[in-house]
Amino acid sequence: MGISLALLSLAVVIYPFLASRRNSRGPRQSNGQPETQAILEEIYAAIETLMLEHQLGNIPQALYQEQLLGYRLDAAAVLRQRSRAEGNDPDFLLEQEILAARSALQDPDEPGPVRPDSRPQC
Repeated sequence: MGISLALLSLAVVIYPFLASRRNSRGPRQSNGQPETQAILEEIYAAIETLMLEHQLGNIPQALYQEQLLGYRLDAAAVLRQRSRAEGNDPDFLLEQEILAARSALQDPDEPGPVRPDSRPQC
């Protein structure tokens, strides 16, 4: 009886992880913030459950670390997707800041680098 109960609780913990891995090989496509928020809440709930099961001793350390890493990667992918959808992609914003700083530092008397799109057409 005790073994079957332990196996059942382990299956309850592992199933969402395996299902999310199978369904989300990359970030899910979403059109709005509420959907990404719901996905994040699911991931955070799964992390909470995983932590509780680990504290109870139902999940070995290696499996716990592996699953926790998977959930963290899933959450990061969803957050990055949401950031891109909102137009606040950190990489893009950083590139824009660098371009603005370079143009501000450039001496107006010196010709800048020739850009492919600024060459005269012959």
